[in-house]
Amino acid sequence: MHIHLNPYLLIITLSIALSSCLSTTNFETGKTMGRDVSRSDIAFCYEYSQPPVKGSWLNSNEGPFFMYSYSYGLLDKLDIGVGISTNTDIHFKTKFMLTNPESKFGVSLGASTFIVSNFEKVFFFHSNLSLYTSAHPTEDFTIYAYPQFLFFHLDEVSINNNIMNTGTSFTFGILFNKVFQIKRNNIGIGLEFSSFSAQKYQQQTLTFGLVIKRNYDTKLKKDPQYFY
Repeated sequence: MHIHLNPYLLIITLSIALSSCLSTTNFETGKTMGRDVSRSDIAFCYEYSQPPVKGSWLNSNEGPFFMYSYSYGLLDKLDIGVGISTNTDIHFKTKFMLTNPESKFGVSLGASTFIVSNFEKVFFFHSNLSLYTSAHPTEDFTIYAYPQFLFFHLDEVSINNNIMNTGTSFTFGILFNKVFQIKRNNIGIGLEFSSFSAQKYQQQTLTFGLVIKRNYDTKLKKDPQYFY
């Protein structure tokens, strides 16, 4: 039985479901990957906030942390993904491309939700709505930038102090694609900078990492060498 998915209905449904830590998604360009392509991101991040947010090394907006995320091309113009970081958050994301996949410029709409367990407030969460844009002068090099609108949960103390529950962020990054190739994996290198602002709170994040892409060919998956 073959199920036909309406991409417009699916992206709207997922965006509503995912519209819910101030981390941002990493290495997201204006293009989607294409059907049956997977991507793994392994990143080292460093955050700086003003005023500083104190906490343990697993719960802080100040200092280094590591992140891993996995994305999958569900349709030609629709990606979905999930990720986790040592800054104690789990995130879910989706992205839908608006432009022609063959163009040297890409524009996509995205939504993501970050669920944070900071040992004091489990399931503290925030949601991002994003407009991803990118330029692809060559197959091996990408420049990308995207603004985000964030909505996050407030506790009673924050509400009493009239702290806003919305914020904005802007991210700029570069990707060097296909720097290495191991078996069926194309490995690239990414570097990006994000700046978040919500009233008097400011946060900057610098991220460096590996982007590993792999085609998932259903015709070849029975070959034992396919998974190496």
